[in-house]
Amino acid sequence: MKRWAGLWRLKHALSKSDLTWFDSQASLDETQGLASQFYPYQIRFPAIEPSFSPGHLKREHFFLFVGNGLPHKNVKVLLQAIENTDIQLQCVGIRQSVADELCVIFPWAKQQVAFLQHVDDVALLKLYRQCAALLQPSTAEGYGYPPLEAFACGTPAIVSDITVLRETTGGFATFCAPHDWQAWQSALRNFQRDKQQVNHALAWAKQHQGKQGWAAHIQDIERLVKH
Repeated sequence: MKRWAGLWRLKHALSKSDLTWFDSQASLDETQGLASQFYPYQIRFPAIEPSFSPGHLKREHFFLFVGNGLPHKNVKVLLQAIENTDIQLQCVGIRQSVADELCVIFPWAKQQVAFLQHVDDVALLKLYRQCAALLQPSTAEGYGYPPLEAFACGTPAIVSDITVLRETTGGFATFCAPHDWQAWQSALRNFQRDKQQVNHALAWAKQHQGKQGWAAHIQDIERLVKH
C-alpha cells in the first residue's frame, strides 16, 4: 500500500511540475516507465565538492565502502567476497545495529571489517585518500556519489555493473556483477592500482567539477524564478 501511495504522489508531482531534474539518464528512463507524461526535464549531474582532491597520504591496503546498510547498497556481497582472504574493508555509514547483525551472519567480518561510526568530512576525505580503492556494490542508484568523490581524490573505484554507474563513472571504474561474490573476490584479490587508473579517475572528476554541477542547477532555478 505504501509503495502504491508513493508512486501516486510521484506521478502527481511530475504532472504538476514546471521543470524536473534528473541526476542521470538512468533515473530519467526509470521514471518514464512510471509516468509517461510530465513537463520539461533536464539531466544534471550533481557537483563533487572541491574539497575532494588528491592528497599526499600513503596508500594503505584496505578497501573502502561508503553508504548505509540498506538492502540496495548490497554490502553483503562484499562480506561474502572477503571470506577466506586477508582482504581488509572499512565501512562508513552503516548503523551499529546493522553492523552487529552482519557480524552474526558473516563472523569473519569481526576481524576483517572496521565499521566506522560518526565519520566527519575531514575523516572521510582522509579515508578516500588512503584506501586502495572505493567499492560500490549497489543494485540500484539514482547517481552514486562515492565513486566520483573517490575519483576526485585520485582513487580508483570498483562498482556494480549497473546502467547508472556505467553512466556516471564514464566507464572508468572496474565493474562486477552485483550479486556475483566470486567476481568481487577476484577483483579485490587481483586489484592493482596503476597510474592509468589514477589519471582516468582525475579526468572524470575534473569533468564533473567543471562543466556540470551546482552552478547549472542554480542557473535553472534562477530562470524558473524569473519567469
